[in-house]
Amino acid sequence: MTNVLADAASWLAGAQKLHLATTIAWSRGSQSATVAARIGRTTWDVESADGRVERMESRDFIVDPADLPVHPKEGDEVSETYGTTVAKYVVMAPSGTPAVHWADAHRTSLRMHTKMVSRGTA
Repeated sequence: MTNVLADAASWLAGAQKLHLATTIAWSRGSQSATVAARIGRTTWDVESADGRVERMESRDFIVDPADLPVHPKEGDEVSETYGTTVAKYVVMAPSGTPAVHWADAHRTSLRMHTKMVSRGTA
């Protein structure tokens, strides 16, 4: 029997990649790729050692895993260019949270949580 929801999730991921994505550069050491990514964000409330709660927000890049040469992981780098500005990010998430995980139940896309490390002109 055909899984209609899995087919729909695959179609939707493809449509989003085609119509809602921006081009990013992903890299790890000597490996790199230019891929289409949908942009998202995640917010966390993280308790510090002294009991204060700090709110953190990541810029998330949602990608088709087939577009990357290897499965992304914490420490990978992502750059995004908009206009004359280049923002550089490192794939990471708060302690105990996976930095990269499936973005949907049907495993059509990966979500990479990142932290901006620099922004400058191209």
